[in-house]
Amino acid sequence: SLDRVDADDDPSSSTDDDGFPPGVSLGTTHGGVRVLQIDDHPEDKPKCAKKLQHPASGSEITLIGSAHVSEASAREVSRAILEGKPDLVVIELDGDRLKSLLRSASEDRPAMHAARRVASVREAFNTLVNGQLAIVAGSLGYSTIGAVLDTRPGAEFIAAVEAARDVGATVVLGDRNQRATVGRLMARVRRGSTLFDELAKTGEFLGGETDLARADAATKRSGVQKAKHILEKAGCEHSEAVIKSALEILDSGLRGIPVRVDDLMRVRKCARRVVEYVRVESFNGNPTFSPGLSKVDSAKKMSIMDWATAETVIRERDLILATALQRDPTASSVVGVVGAGHIAGIQQLWDEVESSESRAKFNEYLNEWPTDAKPVDYTNRILSGVFGAAAFTTILRRGSAGAVKFAGALVGSMLTLGAVGTYMGASGLVALGRVAVAIEDASIRAAELGNREDSARAKGAFSNMIVRDAAVPYKE
Repeated sequence: SLDRVDADDDPSSSTDDDGFPPGVSLGTTHGGVRVLQIDDHPEDKPKCAKKLQHPASGSEITLIGSAHVSEASAREVSRAILEGKPDLVVIELDGDRLKSLLRSASEDRPAMHAARRVASVREAFNTLVNGQLAIVAGSLGYSTIGAVLDTRPGAEFIAAVEAARDVGATVVLGDRNQRATVGRLMARVRRGSTLFDELAKTGEFLGGETDLARADAATKRSGVQKAKHILEKAGCEHSEAVIKSALEILDSGLRGIPVRVDDLMRVRKCARRVVEYVRVESFNGNPTFSPGLSKVDSAKKMSIMDWATAETVIRERDLILATALQRDPTASSVVGVVGAGHIAGIQQLWDEVESSESRAKFNEYLNEWPTDAKPVDYTNRILSGVFGAAAFTTILRRGSAGAVKFAGALVGSMLTLGAVGTYMGASGLVALGRVAVAIEDASIRAAELGNREDSARAKGAFSNMIVRDAAVPYKE
């Protein structure tokens, strides 16, 4: 009989260079016998997996770096959970987003469903007024990309929930509420940040201009040239034809005419390569796709928007996710499903999670208003309003006819600009909804031509799940 094959320990084990098809390789037993090794599902092996140990218990924690629109991510997550049978499955979601995701997965036509909320300018305006812009735009964006790729948005989380249910694992919500993330970001951008001011003085910034951005600036690449460069790096053939098809899809969606299936299929083939390329590069810590880790030249001024986005959306959530993964030391094994861009940050913070400083940061990061946001200066606001009103009143009462006309024109222009900006924002949401539905229609037609079911028609059913939230503050 043959000795057990251990390809990982055998330096003579074959690689993809042997010319075998995927899943078939040539290995060597400990007895020196060459044998064929066959994997029934080679495409499901995680390309972006990281093994960590819980600092207190020593239990194994497996991190799967995902892309939220990647079908490959979903397969890898499902296999890791079904084979590993962990006690806990930690996912990068909060309760509201999990409910929304499962609702979407149980619905027919997710893009059309999302687009109904912005079917007209009036409905889109109501969305803006109600503070739902980020949620609705995110739903439309993800459903559009999902239709392009023929996958459900958040497919890896759906796969994680289904696999966890099958093995009896508890699903743990590892992320903070989305309202907190949006609120903290807007507070820093609108009010400014004392932390940003301190970093600006010392030049100790993380996040910002990446190698790709510097190369674009140096070569003065256009938007199309930048897109072509990324497509070629991802291994896409005929990148110019792909870009042309993408523009045709956008034009058709905006004009309300059917998207051509051949254009969609050409873009889909390349888009899948790009998603996997970005996922792997993010997992490996490439600063181009991991802005939370990239160093910024201290001589280069960084905008508050760039810094606030990297700080709020990436770095803070790295700590929140790392904490959630370690929150239960009694679990014998854990599988974490997070965006690939968070893996490097989680690993950097891993040994600091249990410190009192990290716990204090974790608690603060769950609040909707960051402590570093500058307070509202009501005194200046009141004084500015009073002086402005007094000046306007004085002009109306005592000013010349020309001065009165000028003041009226100035106020009218400001109101008009505000109205135009709001209208353009609402119209943009309506246009995005139309494009999303047009692409989803084309995806369904493509599936019918191939005699199969499209992802937009593949409903899920979810029941008997055990869910708990780990993104809750530590008690004093």
